[in-house]
Amino acid sequence: MEVPTIDEERVSVECYSGSAYAERPVSFMVGSECHAVKRITKYWREPGLLGFSVISQQGGSYHLVYYEQLDTWVLRRRRRGVNRSGDGAQPEE
Repeated sequence: MEVPTIDEERVSVECYSGSAYAERPVSFMVGSECHAVKRITKYWREPGLLGFSVISQQGGSYHLVYYEQLDTWVLRRRRRGVNRSGDGAQPEE
């Protein structure tokens, strides 16, 4: 199981939960600022976690990750200018 890393910040997330918890994030808090989710651009599942790349109503791009066993949401930070894959591709901005 993955655990939160130094590049992650715990956040409070309000999510839509139909047949299961955390089907999709609706809004989240960064510090004291609430961000409504305008669009989910990517969704992924790994053992023990759900991940969402989202665009907020304010226009920001964020990665939200839910660690199921820890019942914890985090904002995962992307490092600019670092290519960890070793394939020569440019990192995402």
